[in-house]
Amino acid sequence: MFKGSSRASKCPNLAKIAEVITLECCGNSSVVLIPYLNGALLGDKLLLSAVFHWIRLLFPNLSIWALDDGKCTFPMERFGVPPDRVISGSLQTTVSVGAEPRIGLILSLFDHNSTGLDFHFRPECRRISAEIWAVLSELASVGIFPKVKTHPANLMERPIGPPSGYFVVHIRALRRDELKNPDVCTLSAIASTLASHLLVPCFVVGRGDARDRIVNQHVFDLLYERPLSWEETIGLLHSACFFVGTDSGPRHLAAATGTPLICLDYQPSAFGPFCPAEQIISSRTLAAGRNGQLIASLLADARMSLEPHRNRGRDTQLNRVDNSRIERLQRMHS
Repeated sequence: MFKGSSRASKCPNLAKIAEVITLECCGNSSVVLIPYLNGALLGDKLLLSAVFHWIRLLFPNLSIWALDDGKCTFPMERFGVPPDRVISGSLQTTVSVGAEPRIGLILSLFDHNSTGLDFHFRPECRRISAEIWAVLSELASVGIFPKVKTHPANLMERPIGPPSGYFVVHIRALRRDELKNPDVCTLSAIASTLASHLLVPCFVVGRGDARDRIVNQHVFDLLYERPLSWEETIGLLHSACFFVGTDSGPRHLAAATGTPLICLDYQPSAFGPFCPAEQIISSRTLAAGRNGQLIASLLADARMSLEPHRNRGRDTQLNRVDNSRIERLQRMHS
């Protein structure tokens, strides 16, 4: 599909993977094994759903196995396109799976957080390693993005017209990746200021480091509440007017549910989000906060996201507006 075309030069990683699969995995019983980047991280697992989707489109008869270290409770059946089999366990007990004779290719996609695996695979078994961010960028260029399964009964329609819904802010765990993390005060101020000026409820998610609860009549800080279920999390993100946050699992998850995004990063991010361009309201660098322009810019972005045309036509089959989720979360907070 890619070889010999102009697309091959634009998508060298996809071309190479497709060529090897064509040569090595032509039989119906062949398997592509894909280890997770870091099985403990929701975002890393979610991003691979786009890779699964692409392989399915090109090679519908091929089996996809995923190697999971068992540290994340994010079930694979919740991917838009899940793998056929998940091999889960400690790294020591799963690396020997490379000896499985049906495996024609081990596709290792890595980044700086990747867990190294020393596979004991057969000499004739091909292995390709590629940077996940390059592969995801190539997939985005051909219109393939990570997705999750959603059930219409668990969702409510995003409001069309004057803002009557809510937005979500994620405060990331500060112990990881300093370049991805604003200080808590910055994001707390963003959540409070946006909610107060817009008069729209804000739900703050994130179960990272301990911090003070945000006190604002329009902000519902879920840090110290019971963890949301998967259905509540998907429903909360999908039905939000927009999402504000840095590079993180929740931002990838919001992108996968189709929620409009206001992205905050210290520098232009190579780590996504991976979603259609029209879904991204804005990408702001946190350096703008030093000259007082960040909050003003975010307010303008948020107001634009609340314009009627921004949300029109998305999931219009969900014509029932159910406020019970907001009410339940508000009761949890009170």
